[in-house]
Order: sequence, then C-alpha cells, then structure tokens
Amino acid sequence: MNTQLSKARAQNVIKELTALKVEASRLIAIGVGPVAPKAANNSDANKANNRRVELVLR
Repeated sequence: MNTQLSKARAQNVIKELTALKVEASRLIAIGVGPVAPKAANNSDANKANNRRVELVLR
C-alpha cells in the first residue's frame, strides 16, 4: 500500500511540473515507498520526513 501511495505522490508532482510547462517526456514517476526511507518510521516526525519526492538528474 505504501508503494502505491509513493507512486501516486510522484505522479502528482509530475502533473504539477507539466502544468508549469516542464516537458513530460523528461519526467518519470517512480514510487519507492518503504524501500528507501530517509529515517526510521518510529515517530510522526520521521514518517513525515519519509513522505517526500526527490528529483534525480539522469
């Protein structure tokens, strides 16, 4: 379920970026969810830190 939420979050960012005229062909949405947390999910603050989108230059 978390992976699906992560993917949806990434797709929403792409939607917003394309609305700002970023070329859609330059963007790929990948949801990594629980596979790549920045912090342990042991507190609300850490969980909030893990709900993020990162842009990676390819």
